Amino acid sequence: MGHGDRAWRLTREADARAALVEYTAAWCLNCRVLEQTVYADPRVAQALREGRIIAFRANLTRPHPADTPAATAALRDSSTVAAARWVRDADGTVVVLQLAPHWNVYASPAPLSYLIPVTISALRGGSPLPLAPAYPAGRDICLRLQHKTVRVYENGTRIALPGLHLTPGVQLRVHLQACDDSGTFLPPATVIARPAA
Repeated sequence: MGHGDRAWRLTREADARAALVEYTAAWCLNCRVLEQTVYADPRVAQALREGRIIAFRANLTRPHPADTPAATAALRDSSTVAAARWVRDADGTVVVLQLAPHWNVYASPAPLSYLIPVTISALRGGSPLPLAPAYPAGRDICLRLQHKTVRVYENGTRIALPGLHLTPGVQLRVHLQACDDSGTFLPPATVIARPAA
């Protein structure tokens, strides 16, 4: 039984006139904003009670196996719009973000714990290497959450890895979450930085 089937059954059992189903996920910025503003407002809760509307939350962080394949297929991840390349420079290595048109990734460090910023790690033979990325500030997208500025990286953003001189067997992993200009957020992904062509 998927989220919709459960909501329908519980709505009938509660003798409610309607159901409000909030689809959410840990990686969804819009969801966090709604939860902290609209759904936290006591007037909204009162209106739901007075209208005999039952509220549900369907968490899609890990989709329920009974949900339709079409719904879960729509939940592509950030690797479908983001990649990374690395180049050598005099001070070490630089990772260059490659993003599809109209897509961005959250800058590091993130201003809020639920935003997933770009982070870079280096591994040799599966063991982490010491790394001190020089994350740039990112572009201010004029979005303030809890009085904090949200910044993003755009296509072509360069992140320096001073002192890291890549040798065979070293793998650079870039963890990121993509968001587009219209406010669509994809689940986070880890991409492997490849050498620049």
